[in-house]
Amino acid sequence: MTKLSDAANASNLDSYELARRSNVSEKRLNGYLSGRHSFSRAPLEDAVAIANALGGRIEDYMEDAAEDGEAEKLDDRLRLQLFLDSVDEYELIMKNVGRPQTVTIGGSGEKTEKRYSQLIVEGMLLRKYYSSDEVQLAKVIDSFRRLIPDDASPDVLHTVDLLEKDTPSQGNKSQIVFSNADGSYSSSVDLLFDVLYGITLHGDPDRIQRLARWPITAQCLALYESNVERRKGVVTVRQYIDLAIKDGLFAFRGPGGSSPFPC
Repeated sequence: MTKLSDAANASNLDSYELARRSNVSEKRLNGYLSGRHSFSRAPLEDAVAIANALGGRIEDYMEDAAEDGEAEKLDDRLRLQLFLDSVDEYELIMKNVGRPQTVTIGGSGEKTEKRYSQLIVEGMLLRKYYSSDEVQLAKVIDSFRRLIPDDASPDVLHTVDLLEKDTPSQGNKSQIVFSNADGSYSSSVDLLFDVLYGITLHGDPDRIQRLARWPITAQCLALYESNVERRKGVVTVRQYIDLAIKDGLFAFRGPGGSSPFPC
């Protein structure tokens, strides 16, 4: 039995109904339910859809590290250092790639294609902070909490509670809902997943078919809105960790000293 199967049983949902509600194939879903495939390593779009269908958070259905076949948990200090280094690399890449300040419906041509490319790059870079990666924000915040000294003030602990509450696992507190002339509709997160997993990171014909309904400007707006929300989460967590280090709550080694681009 897995946490996921326990939750499905508690909700009185069989695999057919849960697959229907989550739009995840029953074969793939059964792999997660049985534990043959680790839910912790499921593609983000599967994890989000299943968690939403069950009415919980992705983290609620993940197995403990030992039960999930992992040798050991990543050291908390190492996770935070990995997170800080990854954010440095993310910011360096975006500095060189560029980031559109605004996106509007109705544009076309070379300028729109450039914005689309910039938004795709940022969407891919932000993905790891909201997936089952070691630098997923939920894991980073948990490590942050464990590193805070026992004698820290209640205000510090309260701040971490607020940080955890204000950082959604999907990275989007609110979503734009797009409607099409043919009566179809999609949220910004759905469009983000269709772009990333339909044609950019993977090749999924069903997602590509859905994307064909939407002009590139709508895709740009969805990517822009999602990236802004997700970027806020990453920047906020980074700021709190930097402040804790500055205040001497815990110490780290300095930055690695080498550029993320050794070439």
